[in-house]
Amino acid sequence: MSKNPPDWWARAFGICGVLIGLCGLGLTSYNNRWQKEVYEKSLEERIFVQLSGSYYESGPREDNIKSELGVEVVNLSMQPMYLKKVAVQFADRNVVLYDYDPLQINEPLRRLEPGEAASYKTGWGAGEYQSLREDIEKAKGSGIVEVETTKKRFSQTAQINRVTFVSEFPLSGRAFRPKSK
Repeated sequence: MSKNPPDWWARAFGICGVLIGLCGLGLTSYNNRWQKEVYEKSLEERIFVQLSGSYYESGPREDNIKSELGVEVVNLSMQPMYLKKVAVQFADRNVVLYDYDPLQINEPLRRLEPGEAASYKTGWGAGEYQSLREDIEKAKGSGIVEVETTKKRFSQTAQINRVTFVSEFPLSGRAFRPKSK
């Protein structure tokens, strides 16, 4: 037996040191898992899509009016992305606006930097003034945009956010008006 009594202060400080070390180890583990999730989300591809319609008139007759449907794809991720295909399903029509052909070695994939947008348009019935307008009403202004990248495939519902009318010829009393119900 020892004649010296146990040092309670030393034991209390030793136990506190072990508890502080265990708490630090737990917080370090939690922080590492959180940083891994944040890093994985930063590599994830995210996009925003919107539809638009436009009319171009180059003469006084109905067959001089061309309508177009446009799609805009915006890269919301933190990394560049490469587009392979952009397609629209709108008013019972399936239209491919951009399709990468791997056999064309001179044409690289379309690269979108973070925050950059790519716009694609397709004709929607030349000479048919009412075609796009009727299709917008038929589809209630929304369509499905499918975007395929090198890593992921997106399928999003998008609303037509604007319709523009451009005339190179004086309208001479004719105006673009919504169809009355």
